[in-house]
Amino acid sequence: MLLKYIFISLYFFCVGKIKRNLDIYKRDSLKKKIKRISYVIKKIYKNQKNIFLFLNI
Repeated sequence: MLLKYIFISLYFFCVGKIKRNLDIYKRDSLKKKIKRISYVIKKIYKNQKNIFLFLNI
């Protein structure tokens, strides 16, 4: 049960970060937008790996 709560909170933390980045993204120029998208994708990928490693324990 505790593991489930930790997983859910991690998920919402990631979503919150992405949402904040998207809000900033709307105000950016094209060059910055591309940079930010790649940053967000890297973040998602990195967090997914961490979550899967965490769940495998």
